[in-house]
Amino acid sequence: MPRKTEKKMKCNIIYQSSTGNTRFGAEIIQWQIQREGGKCDLTRVAAVTADKLEKYDAIGIASPVYSLQPAPNVTECLAQLPSFPGKYGFVFITYGMYPANTIATLAQLLQAKGIRLLGVQAMRAEESFTPIRFPGLILSAGRPTNHDAILVRNFASELIHRYTLVRGGYDISPGLAFSRSAALDSLTRFATKDMMRRMMGRVIVDRTKCVQCGLCAANCPTQAIELKPFPMLDNNRCMGCWGCINICPYDALASPLAKNRLRYKGIREYRKMQIEDYLARVP
Repeated sequence: MPRKTEKKMKCNIIYQSSTGNTRFGAEIIQWQIQREGGKCDLTRVAAVTADKLEKYDAIGIASPVYSLQPAPNVTECLAQLPSFPGKYGFVFITYGMYPANTIATLAQLLQAKGIRLLGVQAMRAEESFTPIRFPGLILSAGRPTNHDAILVRNFASELIHRYTLVRGGYDISPGLAFSRSAALDSLTRFATKDMMRRMMGRVIVDRTKCVQCGLCAANCPTQAIELKPFPMLDNNRCMGCWGCINICPYDALASPLAKNRLRYKGIREYRKMQIEDYLARVP
């Protein structure tokens, strides 16, 4: 009797990434899933639609930690999506200082949509919050490392293994227990959008440096920037994440607190090569 063909995972990873770390991790997961015979696509949060997700049997969420919380456009996207009973899901986050309850928040949002959780993973990355980036004193400097990449790659392999187990009727839920800290929830109430916005101060655009490339607007997690034709910030939407100031390749955006601070430009080495080439160098 012919052996039944094992169904391979077909997933879509919804991601938000400004400086590149979260996309870096998402691409490693994508690469490993495809290497093991599955299919995996990446979709920016702004491009997600319910119809687009229907054809996948697994949905991944990849988000950086902003002010001890998930990126706001990621949580808004999940809240607006319909239920997907019968689908599988996983959570991947990146953080510099502390992840707080970010994993629990995203996992619970997926479960609220009827999605069965396969796993969660966090990757440490260099702290990008400009006010606390001082020369010689940067949290998680140099992260992610090759070791971090290996851990994410192993996580992707474990996702495939769990996917196969669940489809075979095994219950993996006891091994996926996660807790939520009420104390950490209280802490995030202090890191409000208004407080972070006031800390950042007025964003100044140097029109002699700006080339109107649109990188700041395309990567803003709250869609607070428009080009008219130079960047214009909507203070009511801005959450003070400093992403626009960090990622501008021409340092055309600044604020009073950005002076004498080191801006974070992302993973320079990774940006110069394809993910296949990068992982080929990792043991």
